[in-house]
Amino acid sequence: MRELHQKVQAQLASVPEIRSDRVAELRAALLKGTYQVPASAVAEKMLGRALADRLR
Repeated sequence: MRELHQKVQAQLASVPEIRSDRVAELRAALLKGTYQVPASAVAEKMLGRALADRLR
């Protein structure tokens, strides 16, 4: 089990915190005006945030 844990930690250490490829993709879409977020995703985040705020 310890060996697996160490292996997973080593793999996670090699993953960058910032995914430069994804950032570049999103930046290009924003600049082109083609970036779109589904309304359902926006609504879900808004409701989740409202619920979290009420629980505080």
